[in-house]
Amino acid sequence: MAGFVGRTRELARLDGMLARVERGGRAGRPGRALLMRGRRRVGKSRLVEEFVDRAGVPHFFFTASAQPTPVADLRLFVAAAAGSTLPGAGLFAGQAPATWDAALTLLAAALPADRPSVVVLDEMPYLIATDPGFEGTLQKVFDRELSRRPVLLICVGSDLAMMEALNDYGRPFHQRATEMVVPPLSPGDVGEMLQLPPADAIDAHLLLHRAGRRRNTAGFASPRAPTAG
Repeated sequence: MAGFVGRTRELARLDGMLARVERGGRAGRPGRALLMRGRRRVGKSRLVEEFVDRAGVPHFFFTASAQPTPVADLRLFVAAAAGSTLPGAGLFAGQAPATWDAALTLLAAALPADRPSVVVLDEMPYLIATDPGFEGTLQKVFDRELSRRPVLLICVGSDLAMMEALNDYGRPFHQRATEMVVPPLSPGDVGEMLQLPPADAIDAHLLLHRAGRRRNTAGFASPRAPTAG
């Protein structure tokens, strides 16, 4: 994707996790999970999009939103899965699972068994807010199905407290996922992105940090910004 700047460390870490999935795991469980958190508009979604694009593996990217009922969330989830690049995406055609257990089990069946894939649940706190049982259901399906497949599950959220608490002792997903915190871009990355001299880059970094631009700053497609390689 043109215009992506920075995030070298984060991309390398994601690459490393996908490589571990590809190498397989002990006891026939190659699947891995990542809980990614960071301030809103810091560039989490853009980072994951860039990672998936570079990885070139089958993937499913679902962005949750504030829906009135779990049924509405499920409907959007099924539509996104049916249009994904997963080899079993066709399994979702005409389906209307009534529970998250059924929907996530169907997702597991759509994953490839012979090569790695990536599943992204963006803004996952919305799903938990609509259905408090989602967290426990995800844990059950991860243990039963997803961990047995070569998949990297990336759960993304801007609610810092909720995302951090997901890995707490006593919570369903405890010790099942690695955590990643996405910080704001550095002044150097902002300068490269906008092609600014150092002093101006610091000022721009402060403005972006305070205002939180509507668009993600990570990988902002400035017409003058080079593509980070």
